[in-house]
Amino acid sequence: DDPYDSLIGLDHKTRAEIILVAEETMKDRPLELLEWHHEKFINDYFAETGLFLKHNLLVWAEVILRHLIKLRSESPAIGPYNHETLYLQRYLMQTLQKQENTQKRMKFFIC
Repeated sequence: DDPYDSLIGLDHKTRAEIILVAEETMKDRPLELLEWHHEKFINDYFAETGLFLKHNLLVWAEVILRHLIKLRSESPAIGPYNHETLYLQRYLMQTLQKQENTQKRMKFFIC
């Protein structure tokens, strides 16, 4: 089960508007200032990552995922081998694979 599947039925414009709301909501807690114990904000950023993934804003999703993986790995209660951390790593791998495929397609059309 993918928690981001609930975004599938939303059109491009609606997802873009939700991203704007998410950005406004999180402006008080920049990603760089998050610490492993800021659970609410970590969950908010995870939700925003789903919006970025479904909106093909892959670099933004990558940046957040890398940071969330770092935070989860630093957490004494969670750590690097917890299912949450591994779940985030799986999303990161998917994001990197999509970026690679996109870059390959762009090279094909540029040549």
